[in-house]
Amino acid sequence: MGYTSALERDTGAIGDNVRAHAAQEIAKSAAAESARKLGINLGLLTDAAIGNKDAQAQLAAELDRLDAKAKSSTGLTNEMGGANVDLTKSNMDVQASVKSVREELTNQNSSLNASVEHQKRFQEAMEGSSAGARGKSTELSLLAGMYGTNVAALSGATTAERDAATQLANTTVQMQLQNAAGDLLKMQLDLLAGSH
Repeated sequence: MGYTSALERDTGAIGDNVRAHAAQEIAKSAAAESARKLGINLGLLTDAAIGNKDAQAQLAAELDRLDAKAKSSTGLTNEMGGANVDLTKSNMDVQASVKSVREELTNQNSSLNASVEHQKRFQEAMEGSSAGARGKSTELSLLAGMYGTNVAALSGATTAERDAATQLANTTVQMQLQNAAGDLLKMQLDLLAGSH
């Protein structure tokens, strides 16, 4: 599931499905380990990735602080002759982790924004269709989300169910006709036998 399908399941808004997708993508990324090294909560990173302005500001401030601290410490170590190799390596690791988190945040923001734009264009394109078709599409999307499937599979299941109901109705009518024919035959036999 990508951001586009998560948006569809959230009916075009950034909701639980979009947040879950962002959290999953972040958890799979190298940035998750980098954030852990930096002491940054993945929930904060997820909130920032889906556009929460407060989370973005808080994360940016923390990344700026950590980056500045690492650069300052590296500069000081270099001024002192670069004697502390471990501290220099540690500061370089912090800077690499900050960069990794920023890149993943940019990546997730870009993916989400592209999907939001796609969803907006899709909705705009659908404006020309009838309200009934839009309502049916939205209804199918919601049902598919509830059942954890996609619209195509749900449509296929709905068609199969409708076909089965039609077949059952046809079979029922056929049985009723056969019963009626049996009753007519019995009446004719009774008339012939004179036992009416």
